[in-house]
Amino acid sequence: MAVTNSYPVELAELGFSRLRADRERLDRIDRYMRSEHDGPYIPRSATEEYKLLAKRAISNWLPLLVKTPSQAMAVDGYRRSAGLDGDAPEEAPTEWRAWQDNRMDARQTPIHRAALTYGQAFATVLRDPADPARPVIRGVSPRLLYASYEDPAADALPLWALQVETVPDAEGVEARAWLYDATHVYDFLVGGKGGPQLLASRPHGMGVCPVVRFAPDIDLEGRVTGVVEPMIPIQDRVNQTVFDLLVSTPAVVRDLAGGGRRSERRPRPIGSSRAGRSTQVGPAQEVLQGGAVTLASQAVQWEAAVQGEQQVAHRSVQVGGRLMLAIDDV
Repeated sequence: MAVTNSYPVELAELGFSRLRADRERLDRIDRYMRSEHDGPYIPRSATEEYKLLAKRAISNWLPLLVKTPSQAMAVDGYRRSAGLDGDAPEEAPTEWRAWQDNRMDARQTPIHRAALTYGQAFATVLRDPADPARPVIRGVSPRLLYASYEDPAADALPLWALQVETVPDAEGVEARAWLYDATHVYDFLVGGKGGPQLLASRPHGMGVCPVVRFAPDIDLEGRVTGVVEPMIPIQDRVNQTVFDLLVSTPAVVRDLAGGGRRSERRPRPIGSSRAGRSTQVGPAQEVLQGGAVTLASQAVQWEAAVQGEQQVAHRSVQVGGRLMLAIDDV
């Protein structure tokens, strides 16, 4: 599909609808990374004591799956095989000076982490309005940018991309947006009831769409997979097992059975028909505890195995090289 300047409004509307369609899935990944998990199962009649234990059972291991491999994904040097004129390579190439000027040694880390978290992340490379010879590199979350490719599995650069300031929660709420194609940047207001409103446009002078994608795991159909989403069911299993372990602790069982003095309401344990029923803590209870510990240990080991598989990060390092090529076009 050849992209022309005759229909930027249609592209903005399409891009915004794609961002909205993917928002629920990406927001769920974001919630789990920030320890806002779906709680363990408890009956509707559970008391406040059980709800407190359910909150304490959240044991968030997912950030480790992202932070550990991201430490090995940094671009720490760049050189040409030959100079721009075919001479000996420069000691400090122009692209590397631009990288340093944009403080990408530090700013690349959030890009790599977002790519691992969601399956992809983006960086924009545009000219500085105050100094057109200076490229400005900015990382962008996939929750805020949609990119369209002719061949999403093989193309290094998109045909066009839409970046939004935010995706509004309610219908009819407007937000700033920027549409990038091979020649221009278009300023929009999107999300309004009347559709996207084109505010202004300007040539960016890059010759290509100035958006670079970081995608560590992409299949032949262009589908990307992060390390977090496949592990959410296992994370839920860890939380449930830890909750079951907390509830089965002898001291907690006695207290929730009404033998303790922590609560004036004297709550009954889950499954008990009367608040005054006596509860014995014996060998069977210890067996349940041992099983819960084993299940929690296995789930954490599964997460650790996945983390080990993510140590190889060559693809994102290669994408860092593409970003250098984009800088070279400035």
